Amino acid sequence: MANALAARSVPDASRTTIYNAFTHTRLPMAGLVDALVVELLSRIKGIPHEQIDSISSTLNQLWIQADDEDRARQPDFAASLPSTPPPPPMSEPSLFDLLPLPSFHRSHIGMGQSI
Repeated sequence: MANALAARSVPDASRTTIYNAFTHTRLPMAGLVDALVVELLSRIKGIPHEQIDSISSTLNQLWIQADDEDRARQPDFAASLPSTPPPPPMSEPSLFDLLPLPSFHRSHIGMGQSI
């Protein structure tokens, strides 16, 4: 199966991704699902190409619905982040209040000079 999908230039169609598509609960990529559907249906004798296209289209719509439901079930990433704690109350002295920093006034700076 992997060789047949590789011949169709399906990206990421390895044996592992095909196995995972059938065995894992995570939704496989839409392109892989479509390629698998077309490949499996084309192996059945007597199915016209129009019917393969119709089935592929139907399964694509089902994949979109499944993807929408999967996204709706996943929590919003921003909502899952812890909230930022509020700043401490201002009744406590800040670091700048505790440090003996010199204060500069205009009287200490001459005309045209900069700090």
